[in-house]
Amino acid sequence: MARKKTPGQVFTPRAQMPNEDMYVQREDLEAALTHALKSDKHIIVHGESGSGKSWLYKRVLTEINAEYLIADMANASRFGSITAAFQDLLDRRERAEKTSYSEEKAAGANVGIIKADIKHTGQFELGSKEPYERCLEYLRKLARKKPAVLVWDNFERLVNDEARVREAADLISLVDNPDYAAYQVKIIIVGVPADLSNYISQVDQANTIANRLTEIPEVARLSLAEATNLIARGFCKELEYEFQGDFLNRLTNHVAWITDRIPQHIHEYCLELANIGDDKGRELDGGDMASADQRWLNSALNQTQALVDGHMNSRRTEAGRRDQTIYAIGACKNHEFNYTEIEAIIRKQFPESTSDRMLNVSQLLQALATGDAPLIKQTPKGTAYRFVNPKIRMCIRTTLKIDPTGNRVEKRKLPN
Repeated sequence: MARKKTPGQVFTPRAQMPNEDMYVQREDLEAALTHALKSDKHIIVHGESGSGKSWLYKRVLTEINAEYLIADMANASRFGSITAAFQDLLDRRERAEKTSYSEEKAAGANVGIIKADIKHTGQFELGSKEPYERCLEYLRKLARKKPAVLVWDNFERLVNDEARVREAADLISLVDNPDYAAYQVKIIIVGVPADLSNYISQVDQANTIANRLTEIPEVARLSLAEATNLIARGFCKELEYEFQGDFLNRLTNHVAWITDRIPQHIHEYCLELANIGDDKGRELDGGDMASADQRWLNSALNQTQALVDGHMNSRRTEAGRRDQTIYAIGACKNHEFNYTEIEAIIRKQFPESTSDRMLNVSQLLQALATGDAPLIKQTPKGTAYRFVNPKIRMCIRTTLKIDPTGNRVEKRKLPN
């Protein structure tokens, strides 16, 4: 009899590679990225944190049998330049390869020879080419005749650093230089903001960078059907749960709502819930979902909860309009929203306290978008808002509810 899978084998929020058994195929995005890789332009992949950007590009690059290296732009921020991040990437790859070669070569030797070989491992001379070109050269040798891709991941770490964005623009402009173009390496720039190309264009006075980049559609949250399928597949097919009545429907709707259908957070929440169920012989009930809410809040949303609490009304007012506004932006289903949409939600959810009243929602949203720790931010065009971090919406949905009078917002009481 085959051994049942554990929750951690099914729900894998931190996995570096796609979990094939739980991968959600996103045909339009995969097709868009595959098509872009065949074009003569470099590519921007954007989407909220946890939306599946990394799984998407790794899946597609694996499907087309491409070799790729990932340069983490968080290192560019740490080390002071993108070039330094490329140097670090090369150092790590070359050190690993030399170590592997030395250990294999010394496998049958005596201890003294082994020590000598390993000591020699870290000693090598750098070529005369600068790190960016050396990365391209290294990747082309690795790929041979296969497609080769250099991924600039976590680009959002650089968007507020004009010097680094300017450096990025300079590096991208080199793609037409014959010395660099000869390596035939494609660049994929991955980050959170929806307007990554605008950040780069702002330092591109000649407006030449835009002609070298193409942007695939946003890697957004899953559709309700995709999220429902993912949750049900994990519990019913992979973990072999059997649910009675409409419990599976209630479970999938609850998880999809509070995680905002973002893949990483679905995995995080379901892992907490599945661990609870594992302790009970793989049985779950409504109380277990409340317990999972609290565990997930503690593990994934703890800092976010403090942020939301900081924006709540500090004193009890007659209507608690700011709290109603926070509740409404959490209840809003749209990725971006304006004051008319939020006012409509407030009036619908709190009809008695809003009847024949001016709500000043525009001012309230502006207040939530200002200060050192805002909840929302204006979109680049300034006509709408979006959350600073998708976790804020999740935290609001997890922790806030309408009180029994129907007039005010209160915190949910969750089990410890």
